[in-house]
Amino acid sequence: MLKHNIQEIIHDISQGKMVIILDDEDRENEGDLVCAAEAVSAETINFMAKHGRGLICLTLDSKKCEKLNLKPWLPTIWQIIKLPLLYQLKPRQA
Repeated sequence: MLKHNIQEIIHDISQGKMVIILDDEDRENEGDLVCAAEAVSAETINFMAKHGRGLICLTLDSKKCEKLNLKPWLPTIWQIIKLPLLYQLKPRQA
């Protein structure tokens, strides 16, 4: 498996590339597809949905969450896995 250092990964993301970030074998032992929000397109989302087959997540600060009235998803999970997830957003037709 090809591995890169953090600087190379940051550079690739800044160039609009998608990367796979692997977590620890003792945690979930899975990979996450990561790219800069500015580089996301319909094709990117389609690739993630088709090949990643997991949740497609977006990072938002607390002010944006409050403005959009996004509430915690399964708040008790936050305390267990220390991962604050919000309710899923449904795609809409353009």
